[in-house]
Amino acid sequence: MRGIVIVAGGDRYFLNAYINIKSLREHLKCNLPIEVFYLGDFDLSKKRRDILETFKDVKCINIGELNPENTICTKENGGWQAKTYSLLKSAFTEILFLDADSFPRFNPESLFELESYQKYGNLFFKDKEGFELTTDFFQKNKEFLGFDFNFTIDCLDSGQFLINKDKCLQSLIYANEFNLNPATYEIMYGDKDTFILGFIKAKQFINLNDTYPELVRNTYVHSINNERWFCHLILESKLKYNGEITYPVKYFAYQQHVRNAISKLVEIL
Repeated sequence: MRGIVIVAGGDRYFLNAYINIKSLREHLKCNLPIEVFYLGDFDLSKKRRDILETFKDVKCINIGELNPENTICTKENGGWQAKTYSLLKSAFTEILFLDADSFPRFNPESLFELESYQKYGNLFFKDKEGFELTTDFFQKNKEFLGFDFNFTIDCLDSGQFLINKDKCLQSLIYANEFNLNPATYEIMYGDKDTFILGFIKAKQFINLNDTYPELVRNTYVHSINNERWFCHLILESKLKYNGEITYPVKYFAYQQHVRNAISKLVEIL
């Protein structure tokens, strides 16, 4: 079963998730079911969950209820642990993961048919050119990592990727284990490169898209086959309730749709 997974919570991520889902359904005509994971009631209120679930085939899932040991449902470390955990707990086998602030420009259903994804069961996107996990990094931390690796590899931007759990389950399990260990965040920032660690530890090929993102007004614009596919709003470029434009409008073909949707959302909150 194919579907989209989003982790969202807090004011600004709720707004971005709402606009993302609304755009997927109403503008891009995407019919993939969507699961929205959140850390607990403190992270996403019932009213906001109800708003998201007004869209067809959208389900909000409380990680706190899935994880009674309370090792996940905290706001420490920015909720980074939630990403790999939600993928493992998702009902979907083939997943397009989206950060709440990573917006597809086209209906993403066709991405599952890409030849490289079909071959390897995963498709990830590179981080900014020059961001790397170096040989020195791997050698310095090999005891902690549990493997020896003598190559340099591009870092990735985990704001959007495809993964097939039937093909990549062990890699995902290892990535999740790294995220559950707080010491991981002492040697790297965030969850994004834990996927690389998981795939290397599982001795599985991680399929990185062959181009680096364009950086436009604090937005990563990721392309596939020379077509701009995703706008990942990083840093302060995320959508804002006041409608302030801090992202490259020219890559949002449905800009007026976004602004109208924000205005209507503010009215019902």
